[in-house]
Amino acid sequence: MTWILTLSNHRLGVPLFWLVLVAIMTPGLANLELNSRYDAYFANDSADFIANSQFERQFERTDSLWLVLQSSFDWRQQLALLTSIEEALGQQASVTSVLSVASLLSADNGLQLLPYKAFPRLNSLLSSDGTTCLVEINLNSQAANPRQLNQSITQISQLVAGLLPVGSQHYFYGPLALNWQYAQVLKADLLWFAPGLLVLILVCLYWRMRSLVWLTAIITNVFICLYLTLALAGHLSLTLAAISGFVPVVIVTLLLSGSCHLYLGWARHVRLGVAPSEAMHLSVSEHGKPMVWASLTTAVGFALLMLSPSPPIQGVGVMVTFAVLLALALNLSLLLWFSRWARTTSMQAPKLWSLRWAFRACRQPRFFWSISIVATVMACAGLTQLSVRDDPLSYFSADNPLSQARQVLERQFSGANHVYFQLDTQTKSSYGLLQPEVVSFTNQFKRFLVSQAQVTSVDTYVDWLKATGISGSTLKRLLDDNPDISHILRRELNAELSKSAITVYLSSTDTSSMLALEASINAWLAQQTLPSHLTLSQALGPQMMFARLSRDNGINMLMSFAMSALLLVVLVAWLRCSIPLAILALLMNLLPILWVFGLWGFLGGGISLGSAVAVGIIMGIVVDDSLHLLLKLPAQGAIQRQVMNAALAKITPAITLTSIILVAGFGLGGLSDFGPIRDLSGLSALMIAAAWWADLLLLPHLYGRLLRSSSDDHSPLL
Repeated sequence: MTWILTLSNHRLGVPLFWLVLVAIMTPGLANLELNSRYDAYFANDSADFIANSQFERQFERTDSLWLVLQSSFDWRQQLALLTSIEEALGQQASVTSVLSVASLLSADNGLQLLPYKAFPRLNSLLSSDGTTCLVEINLNSQAANPRQLNQSITQISQLVAGLLPVGSQHYFYGPLALNWQYAQVLKADLLWFAPGLLVLILVCLYWRMRSLVWLTAIITNVFICLYLTLALAGHLSLTLAAISGFVPVVIVTLLLSGSCHLYLGWARHVRLGVAPSEAMHLSVSEHGKPMVWASLTTAVGFALLMLSPSPPIQGVGVMVTFAVLLALALNLSLLLWFSRWARTTSMQAPKLWSLRWAFRACRQPRFFWSISIVATVMACAGLTQLSVRDDPLSYFSADNPLSQARQVLERQFSGANHVYFQLDTQTKSSYGLLQPEVVSFTNQFKRFLVSQAQVTSVDTYVDWLKATGISGSTLKRLLDDNPDISHILRRELNAELSKSAITVYLSSTDTSSMLALEASINAWLAQQTLPSHLTLSQALGPQMMFARLSRDNGINMLMSFAMSALLLVVLVAWLRCSIPLAILALLMNLLPILWVFGLWGFLGGGISLGSAVAVGIIMGIVVDDSLHLLLKLPAQGAIQRQVMNAALAKITPAITLTSIILVAGFGLGGLSDFGPIRDLSGLSALMIAAAWWADLLLLPHLYGRLLRSSSDDHSPLL
């Protein structure tokens, strides 16, 4: 590490280098753009995304805004009021079209119903008691842009609130409402993450350091690291979505934990009477190698997020990987450059309870191992309850406007979850859907779907035929000539009547149930004999796409975890030339993950977007303390208690402080309004705390026993 100290001694070279780098990277900030669209989580070239996009274009299902109107009266008795709301919305510059039951139930809609049949899609726009109705609002591209969406919805909300009678309420739902809330959550998180991080920095540094020079150096490093990382994201045009809002917290927390190792080493030597400049040299000599390897393993852990099928998660991996390596470079250059002005005032030896615990765990390990064994047995039982369980509509808190709208829809309608299928007769001539065998299969498929526990209702084109008794030519005339009816029909039928969309309404469900439904449908279809010219697509729609994304992301994050574990084994075996020590390191890092996810399973948690990311990255984080211990503990074959205690006295303060910083930093995400961030941060914080227990209270004892068993010298040991 001598060359690092040599480089840091250049009075102008170090700050000049970082200033030039900041200047070079600055143009990237102009390209930085936050994407709050729900479909940002899907890769544009994925088969799911392409199939869903084609379906939406085919049946004119562009992203729209659904206005939910709830009142104490029956809207069928207040069609004039509903018509006035529809007309007022249609006059807005941001609105391109509006559809409600007012126009569909008008006497001149051109649709003659059989006397014993209701309007085919009335139940999807009006609740059974008539007190809740839906109004579909299509916005122009400018108004639907994430930057203008909040303003557009606010204007519509104010307009509707002025027209509704006292006691009535309105909510927003649908794809644009989801985009709206993603943007609001991201904005809110960024607004409070910034002061939260500042408080974390000041509290942690003042509590332990109380040095203006060190405080200035670390805050400078934080700003440079964040600035350059965001600039890189702009240069690479990375997808920044709601989950990306937690990236600054991760970066700052990891940088702080790395800085603390150098500071505590420097402070310990200064207290022993070493000159500050020489103390810095000794600290780098002690901590430099573990810091490098720990940073590399952390960087690899986050780099493996590139295995995720979701672009925002890939972007998180790229940014944090870059930031971890950048933080290492800053700590070993600019931080050392600042340290030449550090003084030794008001420095006291830390009195750590953790050090007493570490000594006791070496002398009397039975208590700590008893707790760990019980936790392991219980965790194994909890793991059996884990499954892929996610729901993108439940990412928000109960008082969130989108959550409130969802609750209304689930109470008053067939549900807030939808799945779609495309039926294609693959005929060039018109009216392929009216062929008897196609109608028969559609009815058979609907009966099967309705029999499934997750399904509450199914809409097919046959409903129109049954309600009106109309022929194919009449149906085509309505498609071509009736604006009000054709808008709904075009969402289900193409102009040639050869393709149709089937809509399946689901009860409140999660990805596990949706994937189970898809498996049941595929099993049923495998037993059917479809007409040779008829094809049925896979399940489509944003919620089914999210279900598959959660499943695939979970699988890929498990692969990432396995690769990180393999890297740990190889690295420790190489650095310490010992396979048993490598296996010990792996065990000590597997146990915390097992404990936390076992608890997660007991609490009813599942593999979601956030928890899967936690699985993918955590090995790269928790391995840091293991590496510091394994690279600093004495390597003699016979380890006396005094030798081990002296080593632990050097290592424990840094490990404890960095663990506290990491837990506090990741714990900030627990206050987020976004579900994936809460899962990611909460699980990560718990696993870091559990890793501290395993590394400090279990690993040293096992380390000593392992070396003693391989040594011929049986002098008094721990």
